[in-house]
Amino acid sequence: MKLMTPFRLAHLTLGNRIVSTAHSEQLAVNGLITPHLEDYHLRRARGGAGLIIAFGSASVSPTAANRFNPALWNAENEPALRRMADAAHAAGTALIAQATHRGAREEMEDPDLAHVAPSAGAGFLPKGTPRVLSEEDIRDLVRDYADVAARLYRCGWDGIEVTSYGTHLLEQFWSPVLNQRDDRYGGTPEKRLRFGTEVLRAVRDAVPGDFVVALRMSLDTRTTRLGLSREDLLHIATHYDALGVVDLFDIVGSSAVTADGAVGTVPTADYPRGVYRELAARAKAHLRAPVLVAGRILDAREADDVIEAGEADLVGMTRAMIADPRLAGKIAAGEPGLVRPCISINEGCRRVGASLTLACSVNPEVAHPELATVPSSARAGTAVVVGAGPAGLEAARLLAQGGRRVVLLERDERIGGRIDCALLADPDQIHRYRQWAERALAEHDVDVRLGTPATPSVLAGLSPDHVVHAGGAKPVRPAWLDSAQYEAHSDVDCLTGAWTPGPGEDVVVYDPEGYSAGTVIALRLAGDIARRVTLVTPLPAAAGRVEAPNQVRLTKQLLRSPVRVLPHTELVRADDGTLFLRNVITRDATELGRDAPLVVCGYRAPDDGQLPAWRAACPDARWHVVGDASSPGLIRHAITAGARLAHEILRPPHRPR
Repeated sequence: MKLMTPFRLAHLTLGNRIVSTAHSEQLAVNGLITPHLEDYHLRRARGGAGLIIAFGSASVSPTAANRFNPALWNAENEPALRRMADAAHAAGTALIAQATHRGAREEMEDPDLAHVAPSAGAGFLPKGTPRVLSEEDIRDLVRDYADVAARLYRCGWDGIEVTSYGTHLLEQFWSPVLNQRDDRYGGTPEKRLRFGTEVLRAVRDAVPGDFVVALRMSLDTRTTRLGLSREDLLHIATHYDALGVVDLFDIVGSSAVTADGAVGTVPTADYPRGVYRELAARAKAHLRAPVLVAGRILDAREADDVIEAGEADLVGMTRAMIADPRLAGKIAAGEPGLVRPCISINEGCRRVGASLTLACSVNPEVAHPELATVPSSARAGTAVVVGAGPAGLEAARLLAQGGRRVVLLERDERIGGRIDCALLADPDQIHRYRQWAERALAEHDVDVRLGTPATPSVLAGLSPDHVVHAGGAKPVRPAWLDSAQYEAHSDVDCLTGAWTPGPGEDVVVYDPEGYSAGTVIALRLAGDIARRVTLVTPLPAAAGRVEAPNQVRLTKQLLRSPVRVLPHTELVRADDGTLFLRNVITRDATELGRDAPLVVCGYRAPDDGQLPAWRAACPDARWHVVGDASSPGLIRHAITAGARLAHEILRPPHRPR
């Protein structure tokens, strides 16, 4: 597999072609690198990645201070930088830092500070009007980039990645729309490239030759708003390539000046696999420097195909390594089937857009690094896990990995529970997740018994010392709903096909939860053009609690559909049982008609009806309830809860002195 062969990058010899590219972690605190952030990247080094490009949007200047991203201009970060370099090199992985200035796009540490931009024409990017950079300001910023490069070199890092991607400051200077200057830095295409030229040359001059200088850029902004065509961007790339100072081009697509474009910078499951391969191939045909590509390349076969096709020299598998930081090592060991797959749900990994720390739906250790090392248990005994949904699978796998004998009981004929209700995930990746879970359970000798309900006699016959109830949740009718007056169904009924409306029958979907189910159900039902579908939510928008990329994706579909959306609207019941649609702001109310069936979303309760009988059958066992059986939530919540419980069971009990 050519993907796993060494590659010569400038003075470096990378052990393989797999790269963890820069991405937002939001794990710094007031600009300082935390142990959590260090360990997050180093797990990928220990997992065998050939190259790590750390720190999405790490800032080069106090004028781009963001409290959640590393401040590489701050000397206080030097001890952490040295530790990271030493540890990565000890693992055999090269380490580069992304260093940038987001200009008018920055989320400022102090909201009272002004953004900076090439010209006032960048005013549609930030919140407020930016301060226009003077030529003296620009000289200072060029020096800031050079100083950061020198700091990284002193701290033992292998290189720096300057980036324009996502409409950072370099791209703002390139844009004839955002750059309206008439001095040395604007007015003509050549002058608009001057700032980038000065930055790259200053960085190159600030460090010895054995230091990689990379440039990350889009070759297709997928918008006309910036005034940069594909031909313009290719010209920009060839211009910087001709300078002879760029050792690596990191090629991607899209931009961040529109909501839809921002989604394309971290493509959702709506985008094809390997979405930017064509752009990388185009760059490879015109540039002398090596090319790296990223964008929905999720497994070894796809990544190897990129290399074999000559479309790029290196492949970013970033979200795949968020899901499994040990990906490269497992591929090298000939065990790609043991790689935990990214399900492309863009949920935990994109909550960073709301200034929340990075997470992953399938990998709890991203948000909770204490879960990265599974405790070993020397204690004998049997743990029985009831339910093979996400929580039960994670608990069973880790308990067995920690040395416990585990029996997993599942009443259905396959594992996964309601993981198919991960509506925004890639269906192919969900299938791969099931396959991975089956292999992982087999690897650790979990006794999986499908089609086996957990009856009291079955449990008693296993003589467990621990029983984990992970049987999930069931839909319930809200207390305010009078079934005698209204035909009502649950979201689960709709999603599983247990109920479908009649042809042309109008439907009202009520979604107080704000996740994806209500919107997806409304869109599916509206597929019948003869049917009128109304989506009602008390939130300001449909899918109001979904991460930004998926909210954009769903909103776009809603706007192109016949679904009528009523935001800021709740369902309330009068004393006589009549339901009203009431605006939560104006308090205006109208009666809900009784002719259209009502679908209610998010009303679930733990499925624990058999728990008393189970407990009675195994009075000496320790009982645990986890996942939706404890608190119905997202896949991420269930898997994290399963992992946390397994750690608690495996960890030796604390005995006070």
